[in-house]
Amino acid sequence: MLIQTAAKKKTLPFILWQLYFTTVFRDNGGFDIIVGNLPYGAKISAADKKDVKKTFLCTETVSGKQKGSTDTFTLFIEKSFNLCNKDGNVNLIVPMIVTSSDSMTALYNLLEKNCRVICVSSYSNRPKQIFDAACIRSYIFSFQKTFSPIEKIFTSKMIRHDEDHSIKNIIKSLSFVDSSKSNLPGRCPKIGTEQQREIIRKNFSFNKKIAAYSDEVGTPFYYRTSGGRYFNIITDYLIGSLKERSFYVTKKFTKVIGATLSTRLF
Repeated sequence: MLIQTAAKKKTLPFILWQLYFTTVFRDNGGFDIIVGNLPYGAKISAADKKDVKKTFLCTETVSGKQKGSTDTFTLFIEKSFNLCNKDGNVNLIVPMIVTSSDSMTALYNLLEKNCRVICVSSYSNRPKQIFDAACIRSYIFSFQKTFSPIEKIFTSKMIRHDEDHSIKNIIKSLSFVDSSKSNLPGRCPKIGTEQQREIIRKNFSFNKKIAAYSDEVGTPFYYRTSGGRYFNIITDYLIGSLKERSFYVTKKFTKVIGATLSTRLF
């Protein structure tokens, strides 16, 4: 409503938070609770991108240390953080990339220095999307702004919605586990039980990564970079997709690596 009013009066096309909510910022230092469904993937002009890089810490890339993002949802997360008061809570609906890309490391570095708790619940778009108008994997990303270092990052498994389960019952049955010691830069796992966390711990205990088993003259497995129902499927045969890519590994380990990458946990 505030934005629409500003447009009609031909004033600045954004909200002057400290002006519109004077008492909130004067007496409270910001909002106690912020809830939002954030925009993502919007096109930003080169000039605007240059401006946001001057303003937002989540956009900052430091060679060898962190990568930044100018995606609109990361800017809104940081803005929400700034508008929240000490000990306030932020709760946002965001796309999957918030837990799955090293371009999020600048954002996480900001939050992990200033938020005691971060909580992430994950929702698949199959067999039925969680929000009728959004055919993507959606995440509810929450944090408490305490100006103290991170203590716990709570995560859930990837929740799957179907006709037999209402959203209300899905929310009631959510299970979380502290996965703070199971993260990679800009990434946190979609796990919600102690058993899953133990499997992740065992994986991290190995000295070798899958890349160590690559072999140009080995046996290939195939994966899809995008596209429909086959997006997540790893196979040892071609299906003819234009988005299909191959990865060659030592023959002895092809099937076990392919099976591992095909698991729900991965």
